[in-house]
Amino acid sequence: MKLISRVHQDNVVSNDINIVHAQFQITLLHVVLEQGNPLGSIDDQFVDFLAWLLQTLSAYESIGKIEEIQHIIKLKKLCSNLENLCKNKSHENINEYTYLRKSILSIYQELKIVYIGKYSTALFEKYSNAKWLEIVIYFPEFFEEDDDELFDFIVKNSTVFDMRKINEIQKIIFTRIFALQRKKLKKFYKLVPIENGFKELNGYIQSGCSFDKKKPYEVLNFNNLIDSFNNRLEMDGDLSMNADNFIKVQQCLSCFEDIRVAIEKLSSSPQTDWLRILLIEHIVEKYTLIFSPDSQIENLRNMLMRVNEKILLLFNNMFMSQYIDQINQAIYSQSNIPSIPDYQKMTKEKFLSIVELMGKISVSKECLDQLSDASLAVWDIRLHEIEFSQIFTREMNKSGIQVNEDGVEKALLFLNRIRIQLGIENNDSIKKTVLEGNEKSEVNREIQEILNLKSYQDNPEKYVRSHLDQIIPLILYAWSIANKPQFPKDTQIVALLLVIHSNDKGLLEQVRTGEGKTLIVGLIAAFLALCGHAVDIVSSNRDLAIEGEQKCRSFFQLLKLESGHICSENDEVNHQSYRSDLNTSQGNIVYGEVGTFQRDILEEEFNSKKIFGKRYENRNKSLIVDEVDNMCLDKARHVLYLSHEIESLKWLETLFINIWAAVLRTEMSNSDDISEHIKDISQFIKANVQNKNISVPDYMNEFVNYKIERWVDSAFQARIMREDDHFVLDIPKTDDQHIKKQKNIIVLDKDTGIEQYSTRWSHGLAQFLELKYRRKITVESLKAVFISNKAFFQRYKQRLYGLTGTLGSENSQSFLSDLYHVQFADLPTSRKKSYFQLPSKVSFEYGDWLDLIAKESIEQARERPVLVICENVEATENIWNELIRHGVPPHRIEKYRRDGDNVEERFRQQPATVGDIIIATNKGGRGTDIHVDSHVNSNGGMHVILSYLPENVRVEEQAFERTARNGAAGTGQFILQVEKSIYENMYELNQYPDNQRQKKLEDLSDIILEREKIQRDNKEAARLSDLKQKSILRLEVEEELFDKFNRFKKKISKEIFEPLFNDKSEKSKEKFLEVFENILKNRWAFWLDKVKNSIDDIETSQGKNILLNQFDSSFIKAIADVLQKTNFDSLLEKFIEKPEEAIQIGKVCLSENEVLRAKKCFEKGITCGDISGFSYMGLAFCIIKLKEEGNIQKQSRRELKKALRCLQAIKRNLMANLKIAEMLPQSATADILKKVSSKENFYQDQISGKPEVIGLHIHYLKKAIGETVEPFDFILNAKEGEKSTEENYERGEKLYDLLVQGGLVQGDRIRKVLRKEKGHIEKTIRDNIDPSIADSLISLLNRKNEFEKK
Repeated sequence: MKLISRVHQDNVVSNDINIVHAQFQITLLHVVLEQGNPLGSIDDQFVDFLAWLLQTLSAYESIGKIEEIQHIIKLKKLCSNLENLCKNKSHENINEYTYLRKSILSIYQELKIVYIGKYSTALFEKYSNAKWLEIVIYFPEFFEEDDDELFDFIVKNSTVFDMRKINEIQKIIFTRIFALQRKKLKKFYKLVPIENGFKELNGYIQSGCSFDKKKPYEVLNFNNLIDSFNNRLEMDGDLSMNADNFIKVQQCLSCFEDIRVAIEKLSSSPQTDWLRILLIEHIVEKYTLIFSPDSQIENLRNMLMRVNEKILLLFNNMFMSQYIDQINQAIYSQSNIPSIPDYQKMTKEKFLSIVELMGKISVSKECLDQLSDASLAVWDIRLHEIEFSQIFTREMNKSGIQVNEDGVEKALLFLNRIRIQLGIENNDSIKKTVLEGNEKSEVNREIQEILNLKSYQDNPEKYVRSHLDQIIPLILYAWSIANKPQFPKDTQIVALLLVIHSNDKGLLEQVRTGEGKTLIVGLIAAFLALCGHAVDIVSSNRDLAIEGEQKCRSFFQLLKLESGHICSENDEVNHQSYRSDLNTSQGNIVYGEVGTFQRDILEEEFNSKKIFGKRYENRNKSLIVDEVDNMCLDKARHVLYLSHEIESLKWLETLFINIWAAVLRTEMSNSDDISEHIKDISQFIKANVQNKNISVPDYMNEFVNYKIERWVDSAFQARIMREDDHFVLDIPKTDDQHIKKQKNIIVLDKDTGIEQYSTRWSHGLAQFLELKYRRKITVESLKAVFISNKAFFQRYKQRLYGLTGTLGSENSQSFLSDLYHVQFADLPTSRKKSYFQLPSKVSFEYGDWLDLIAKESIEQARERPVLVICENVEATENIWNELIRHGVPPHRIEKYRRDGDNVEERFRQQPATVGDIIIATNKGGRGTDIHVDSHVNSNGGMHVILSYLPENVRVEEQAFERTARNGAAGTGQFILQVEKSIYENMYELNQYPDNQRQKKLEDLSDIILEREKIQRDNKEAARLSDLKQKSILRLEVEEELFDKFNRFKKKISKEIFEPLFNDKSEKSKEKFLEVFENILKNRWAFWLDKVKNSIDDIETSQGKNILLNQFDSSFIKAIADVLQKTNFDSLLEKFIEKPEEAIQIGKVCLSENEVLRAKKCFEKGITCGDISGFSYMGLAFCIIKLKEEGNIQKQSRRELKKALRCLQAIKRNLMANLKIAEMLPQSATADILKKVSSKENFYQDQISGKPEVIGLHIHYLKKAIGETVEPFDFILNAKEGEKSTEENYERGEKLYDLLVQGGLVQGDRIRKVLRKEKGHIEKTIRDNIDPSIADSLISLLNRKNEFEKK
């Protein structure tokens, strides 16, 4: 019953395992109980055995120690019985016998392995030095096929074991593993018929070897290695790598202390990479043994990946041979090995330096020979020389200098010859070749002799280039005298030579940070100026331009060269820099910002101002650009346009404030809904403009209709944009604006961190941001006179030279080459760079990201200064707060994010040292030189944390190049916040507990960073592609359109406008020309703005040509036709479209005392729909002034009344705007209230002042008009602004006559007596006059000082 009960119990729970067990148990019992007892007699002993078997199977998953070894032996006997039964194939139960035989045999084998494993574990606990027992314990699968010998031995000796018997067991295990190894090797040699090269590996077992001579784990690792080879070879089909290289692979494997990492790498790598990967892992292993594991391991592995395989092999072999003692000491640290003197050891710093330098050189036989002949101790020096030589050769070839077999040697000899000629021993000291104090006069004498030569004066460039051996030493010597004791380094001299020989193309040079770009710029500028060029130098900001010119001024003066900068607040002082002594053969040198140069070009070429004098006449012009990648690539599309005030755009203020109010009222649950909101609000605003609820002049309706959606979109953008990201709200740091003490919206360049005071957003965005932060609102502007960075740089053609620390990717260089027709040079550093990248860290949550940065900064600052570079100002503030929260004293934290943060000056006076933490935007990431205390070099130098991933690799490299400058040590590290939804799912991080998840995230940090970089680089490639194919094309369209317009403007001005005013004085003529040209410019600005969408849609040259033709027909031809054979009157009639244009001409006419013409202008202004009232006032003035026939008093008074109504309408609009302005603080978010007090409302102040001024005008107009009344006052229009019809005039005349006849009006004034009898008059009017107009008339008469149209 016990057996039946067990079977029933197992069958109750319906899972797959129990069902299989139940099937086996039923079958077994069926055969056991079969007639004749084929499995043996059923006695108590047999029943106990079966009960044990069923119990064991039922509880197999939790089986413990097996004590009933006799039962396992009975299983073997049971198998024999079933095997005999299966011999009779015709037996009716043959299927059951066969099934039982297989099942019980399987159970027997498995229980036998379990027993062996459990028994071996027990033995190992007692005899722990019997290491081969662990093979059975941890790898029982090796004994599944043949374990009888081991099992039988254990059974036979299960009662008593001693060391001898333990060794017998180990021998059996060893023999089994040896057999497996032979089997694996046989398979390998079948795939690879090559000589056995594995004999040197520790795990290889030779015939006759005993178990005590081998370590079990070494043997297992070897077997796994052969398995990895076999799997890869079977996958690939055969050995695809060179046989000699495979022998090197075997030799390399024999050098490993632990080949487990090597096996892992080999199994996941193609055959072609095997040798390279093994060399890398072997070098990493030895580095870890000698210097112990540290944070540099991954950085070391990455550096080794960049090294050529042949150099890796040479380095590996030489390191193993020359530093074997140091390696052995690290391996056998517990042994009694004599200590090694320090001078015989390889230091960690030298090791890493050599590895880094190996990755920078190209491989050649000569290079390998030089290295193999040198001791590894001097490899860093030799590698640096090889690197310099190779880069020198490559860049000379690129730039057209012929380099044959001994070309490099000749070039280097040329540099040495200069030193010998100048008496220079090295880069740091200069011998006195002339008497002390006479150096400057010696240089002056020599340069003056050259300048006096007729051959120089006739052709300066030809003379200089034919006397390089004389000119170049003179330039270098002059620098050394002006800047004692500094002499240009080899790399700086090479930078000059490359420019000299750049032939017919410009040249952009990659010069690493700290290599002295100011000096290089000075040398190049001096050479070009001596060639007679007008040299312009563009710096990335105003301060750097001033500083660069001041540093080089004494050097230029030594060479009789004039220099200056155009960064003064006084334009005349700037213009004088262009106009230095222009009678000399040599050119002059001007430093400045790109925008200042562009502005001066536009003023000269478009506005005809005389700025440059004769500077560019009969001279080549050259341009040198600092940070050329940022200027020519990132900012290629940046456009500078001259501020151009269009009077008619001032009427948009009411429209803008109503748009802003509508956008603020809109609930935004999702940014994707914005497009729908834009359409709805645009329609709403259009309808209100149409029905006059929002005041916009009729002549502006077309402009408003096509711009409205763009403005509404800008309003939403302004609502979303955050301060301290793309802009800051602060007092400008420039001298002239700082006095105002009023915070303005200042645009930030996120790539450089520079505040752009002259930059403003267009399409209403600037105005909506001003409303958001309650600043004074400015007038919208349109682009009319402009020049792009691209067009500016292209003006210099093949004489465009530039320096940068980062030229970027091949895509970036290809773009620059195509756009500017330049070539490139990458110069080495003058000293070896000691920079190392630390492992990255990432987080999902913003708070965790701040915590990581704070903890890492504090940890690193214990031994050295730390620079944290942030994406925006907001991040700098948050990180500062987090550091304070972690207990960092505020005085140890320095912020560098705004103009005026004099971080460079502070650390120039007292270099950054242990404990200093600097938090910066990219203002601290490009062009910043933070002086670091040399004592921290031993601790790794300054540490840079980049807290975000920049949009391109150039900005990234610029950030990390703030450290490890001029041979100093330095490290860098990314700490990023990444998208949780992407990586949590990608790497299944949800399955880990919180503590393990964070650890897993740390392990994945570098992998995640690489993914982020790949995505970043793909986006940058796409951006460059779009920039190249579309954006530049659109930019060229605008430039060609502007060029066409400029030529058309000059033609019209000369042929049409000028002849009309030839009878005027030159000054008067200029006034008229200026106003008419300005009107033409306005027309062009509106046309260009209207076709902006068409320009943005252009993708091909065909589309470009279509738009250019459209400009010819719809603009140039249309205006030319209007202006054909015109005089002043027809010009006024046909050309003028807006009242502001007519008013401007009228003002000029009045200034020239041409009153009749002025009158016509003001009448035209009224015809065009003037709502300002100025046309009416101007017309009244002209009527009085001309004294023409008719009642002058009545005529002028009538126009003044119309002006009065215009002003009253303007005042009403202002009061409505004021109501909205008063509510702006209530709509402010918490973030805004942190920055702007609720009491601070500059826009409200701005508006509230206007009604007072207009009220004053109204007061004086009323006084001028008096209490007069005439038929005009009784013209009853249906709506304000509606034009009067003939019928309106007739009705007004009748009403006026009626009042005169009734005695209410006497002459042109209301009778005073009637004012005392208001009640009686009102009754009389209501009794005698049409009710439809009675109320209007009563209202009119009740007013003492004014009449209103109703």
